[in-house]
Amino acid sequence: MNNQSIELILKYFRVQDRHNVLSKLNKFITEGKDKLHLLMDFDRTLTVGRDKNGKDNSSWQILGNHLPPREHAKQRKLYHKYRPLEISGKMTPEEAITWAHQSLNIFITNNISLMEIEKDFQQKTDIRPYGKELLNFAEKIGIPTVILSAGIGQIIDLWSKTFEVSPTLVLANRLITDQNGKIIDWDKDIIHHLNKKEKGHGKLFKLKTQRPNTILLGDAIEDANMTDGKENILRIRIFNPREDEKITPEEFARLTFEKYDLIVENETLEPVLRILKLIK
Repeated sequence: MNNQSIELILKYFRVQDRHNVLSKLNKFITEGKDKLHLLMDFDRTLTVGRDKNGKDNSSWQILGNHLPPREHAKQRKLYHKYRPLEISGKMTPEEAITWAHQSLNIFITNNISLMEIEKDFQQKTDIRPYGKELLNFAEKIGIPTVILSAGIGQIIDLWSKTFEVSPTLVLANRLITDQNGKIIDWDKDIIHHLNKKEKGHGKLFKLKTQRPNTILLGDAIEDANMTDGKENILRIRIFNPREDEKITPEEFARLTFEKYDLIVENETLEPVLRILKLIK
C-alpha cells in the first residue's frame, strides 16, 4: 500500500502531528492485524452521547432516573460535588472511588431493579453510527475488541445483545442482584475514570503482550490513559462534549492533542472503520 493511500485516510480526522500518525499507521499496516487489538470506552464512545431530546445519556444517568425524587436529588448533589473536580482534572482516585460507592449505596438502599434499568437503557440508548460495522468487521478479520468502562457491565452486555455485536472482552463494574433483579451489592473492585489502565486487568495485559499494537477509542480526556505506550498506540477521541462542558471546538482540539493523535468530528465511527480496512 502506498503512502498516498495512507495519507488519504487522514482527511476523515482532525490531526495535528501528521508525521507521527502516519508513522503509526505504517507500523500497524506493516505488522498486520495479528499484532493489533481495539481498546474502547463505552458510554459516549460506542453509544450516542445524547438522547432524542438532546440531553446527556449514559448508563449512570439512566440508573439515577429510576430513583425517587428525594433520592435522585441526593445523587445529583453528589454529581455537583464531584463533577467539577472531574472536569478540572483535580479529582483524586480516592475521591473517584468515594463518588462511585456513595452513588451505588443510594441505588441499593432504594431497591432499584436492574431489569427495569436495562429495559429503559435499551429504549433510550443507541449505538454510535458505524459502531456495529466497526465491531463486526473487527470480529470478521480476527482483531480482538475490548470494552473498558466505568459503566455497568450488565448494561453493556444487554447493549451488545441488542445491537448484535460481540466484543471479545468487557471490563466494567458488575452489580449484584437478588432473585427478583433488585440491586443488593456490587463488585467492590470499582472501575472509575482514573484507574482504567489495562495493567490492572490480567486478561487485557495478556492480550496486549500478544498484540502490542492498539487502537484506543475514547470520548473523555482521561480515556487516553486506558493503556500505556506511545509508538504502538493510536489514540482517537470522539468529539462528544457533555452539556456541562462549555468548550469550543478549538479548545477541545488543543486539550485533546496533548493526549490523543486524532479526533473524529463527524460523530460516527466510520473513520475508524476505514483504518481497520487499511490494516486487514
